[in-house]
Amino acid sequence: MRSTGFALMSEQLHPASEQILQRLRRERINSLYHFTCVENLPCIRQAGALCSKDKLEKLGLWPCPDPGGNETSHNLDKHHDNWDKLALNFTAHTPMAYWKKQAKHLCFFSISTKAAALDRVLFTDTNATSTIEPHKRLPGLDGLNLVNFSAIRATPAPGDRTGW
Repeated sequence: MRSTGFALMSEQLHPASEQILQRLRRERINSLYHFTCVENLPCIRQAGALCSKDKLEKLGLWPCPDPGGNETSHNLDKHHDNWDKLALNFTAHTPMAYWKKQAKHLCFFSISTKAAALDRVLFTDTNATSTIEPHKRLPGLDGLNLVNFSAIRATPAPGDRTGW
């Protein structure tokens, strides 16, 4: 899921916000998650919020100390129109977080599910920069229907790509 929001309080809700929140409750999603390296905490504090790369650029804070990803993933974010979005997950237990935390000291932000009900949120059926297969992304309930919630609740072995 990608959100274009800078601060929750100033964002407009999606017309189907109540239905989105109801669906997340039915799917047992109680929180959204964003992870980053602890080295980025001063940058987040300076910005006053979790921000997209675009917002960090505008604030003169990009690149942050450890921006995550690499040149390829940053180029894919631009190519897939994700540069102005903030990546959020439905679980803290993602393959990307699993592999990253073996090399980096990560911290996880737990974010209210209300963020998923904001007007400019896009939901995706896979990693939003995936090159393995084209991903689909849509707003609202149509976008939420793209999500495989049983995969999110699964606990496969970390190296099991097909299980994720």
